[in-house]
Amino acid sequence: YMLGWYLRRYPLSEKWERVLYICGTVLLLLGATANTIFSVREGAYTERFTGYTNPNTVIVAAAIYTLFTKQISKVQFSEKATQRISRLSEYSFGVYLIHALLLDVFAVAGLKPTVLHPVLAMPLITMLTFAVTAVIVMLIRKVPNVGRKIT
Repeated sequence: YMLGWYLRRYPLSEKWERVLYICGTVLLLLGATANTIFSVREGAYTERFTGYTNPNTVIVAAAIYTLFTKQISKVQFSEKATQRISRLSEYSFGVYLIHALLLDVFAVAGLKPTVLHPVLAMPLITMLTFAVTAVIVMLIRKVPNVGRKIT
């Protein structure tokens, strides 16, 4: 949240925005490649290059945030697409809150990034995690007087 506040309060010039996009793209690719190499080498998944507190992750997050706030926000979506995006955005905080728990459940069940090659496993686990957490949040939100307040 703090990074988003800062970028909104102190917008980047077009030059620095391009630099951020380039750095974010390069660091995303390097981080994924390095994690894959080290995960295969160590025989276990590692977040050495893409953990939440890693500078690479902060720069990639800043690039994605900037892309959405400065570029994608200008796109005129159809009414149906706008409704779907709005619905997903309603679930995003709840998804954020419970995704780590679900990842732990997946790991205990044996569904880890090392089950397949990380290049395949990471997108699949990411999509599965988002889909399952979105359904859980949707169900929680149906609980009267509580659901919408906690998600």
